[in-house]
Amino acid sequence: MARLSLWLASTTILAVSPLYAQDTDTVDLGVLVLDEAATDDEVAETITADDIKDTGATSASTLFQSITNVQTSGTSASGTRIFINGLETNSASITVDGAPVGSQVWHHGGPGGINPRLFEQVDVYAGITPADIGPFATAGALVFTTVDAADMLEPSDDFGGFVGAQYESNGNVMTYEGSVYGRAENFDYLLYLSTADGGNWEDGDGNTVPFTGTGVNSALAKLGYDLGEGRRLAFSTTYYQDKEDRNIRSDIALGVGGELNAIPNETTTNTYTLEYTDDLVDGFFNPEFRLTHTQEDQWQERRANPATATSSNVDVNTQNTTLKLQNKVAIAGGEVRFGFDYLDASSYNNWNRVGEKIKNSGIFVQANADITNRLRVAGGLRYDWTEFTGQADSGFSRKDDGYSANLYAEYDANHWLTLDAGVSHVFGGYDFGETATLSNAVVYTDGDAETSDNYRVGFNVALPNGLYGGVHAFRTKIKNAGDTRARALAGDTLETKGWDADLGYRFQRGNVSLGYTDADVRENGELLSGYADYSGAPVGQILVLRGSYDFENGLVVGGFVEAALDYDVAEQTLPGYQIVNLFASYTPPQNETINIRVGVDNLFNEQYVSRQSRDVDSDILFAEPGRSINVSLNYTF
Repeated sequence: MARLSLWLASTTILAVSPLYAQDTDTVDLGVLVLDEAATDDEVAETITADDIKDTGATSASTLFQSITNVQTSGTSASGTRIFINGLETNSASITVDGAPVGSQVWHHGGPGGINPRLFEQVDVYAGITPADIGPFATAGALVFTTVDAADMLEPSDDFGGFVGAQYESNGNVMTYEGSVYGRAENFDYLLYLSTADGGNWEDGDGNTVPFTGTGVNSALAKLGYDLGEGRRLAFSTTYYQDKEDRNIRSDIALGVGGELNAIPNETTTNTYTLEYTDDLVDGFFNPEFRLTHTQEDQWQERRANPATATSSNVDVNTQNTTLKLQNKVAIAGGEVRFGFDYLDASSYNNWNRVGEKIKNSGIFVQANADITNRLRVAGGLRYDWTEFTGQADSGFSRKDDGYSANLYAEYDANHWLTLDAGVSHVFGGYDFGETATLSNAVVYTDGDAETSDNYRVGFNVALPNGLYGGVHAFRTKIKNAGDTRARALAGDTLETKGWDADLGYRFQRGNVSLGYTDADVRENGELLSGYADYSGAPVGQILVLRGSYDFENGLVVGGFVEAALDYDVAEQTLPGYQIVNLFASYTPPQNETINIRVGVDNLFNEQYVSRQSRDVDSDILFAEPGRSINVSLNYTF
């Protein structure tokens, strides 16, 4: 703890400044902004585009590193797993512009990668979700919204763009990116391209971690038309590719035949979204619609390696098509949204020529309103009808239906104390089995659809002198969680329970804050001591200190410390670790088109294994990256 105390102190120095009172609805954390006004649902935490830029996030791991109730693990971009308070996101809703993503293919891999620079904001729902967010959000939701031209252009500009390059010393990773965007009369457009290439990175002890190279390409194209009076028609498409050799078991240092195996690997994700929105709610008729399609592919050429030549290649494809129709009605102090959504999903193993299907239809109503000048309430209902169809030779299919409900309230006890509480019940339907092992020989175990019960209760404090904080208790309990590998539709009970807290101080030139989460994750009543396939992973006690300081001369410095404390579980102690990241960003006042950013990740070269790694012998676990010095240069025109 002596080193931890020193690191906390060293990072806090970055944000030291005289006290200034500051009136704002946005809590500017420097590294992360929790702007509840950015979303209609107060239960969401929002990461903004400015936060992504400030932190230099390049992957899911670095995107969520400053949020204590979201955890990640994995040694490659597409092999990264994401957890919400320790529950894996196959029990959550993950969307990009409303298009579902994150299919699970292989229990030694992850749901696919993301490029944070594509997004205007990311809304994180831990447990409690609104009814109109869509089906199957038993553990919560991650809602990614891509940038558009209006987010990038100044009001007086009709054309712009940027080019940039970034170098990461650990792995010698070079990233190049560029974008153009503009508007002409009622039309607007945006095109973004990025490519990253690099070698294997080293852990904190200087050991090269094999098959962790970077080979990522991503793109975003967006076209919009302003119909006037808040109405907008937009089309967007995203592309993400991770193409690099990986170990056959990418999450552990264990191959076939006593050695690691180089397997050519390619993972791609494509999303397409067409939507019509109406931001000015007036009267009783304000319709909206959204049509999406997602295609996710993964290829592993296992037979190219003699050691794994007897294994079947992985050639899998998942597709999702969704339709959402809703109407918004203005009410006193708020609005009501009601409508219908539909999902048609398929998961197909091209190598074995066999697949599974899921169809779901849902109706919903969600409302939020200011009841008084002190009391704000949001709540909703939805009902879903779902059908799972197994591989054809099994003759297996299962239908079920159920309701979801949520209620959330905030009450201002006085000018500085706000009490809040929320509860929800979620019908979660069924999930696909593991696609990589799907064949015409698999059999299914019947069961009821997955459901969850959630609560979150606590308070927030915001003082006029800039001090703020809060404490909340939470629980998510999932019943009938399917065993994805065994293709049992229901069986396990998963639970995450604990509390989180934050304490911060914002001032005229910056912010410093401390976040804390203490959570126990259980499967069938037993504490998890390592990653459990498609279920969850241990959390324990996690501290995150973050801060930033703006010198108001173009220079901004900041950083954060993540500390996972020792965690006693299942007659063993999971070791703690402390990670320090620092950055400095400079934009010359005389030429604001140029930005230079220098950062150091894992400043003290900590040797550690992610808390969310497998519960296996530590000798075969891949350690996390050691120190990396990152330099980026961006030119905006």
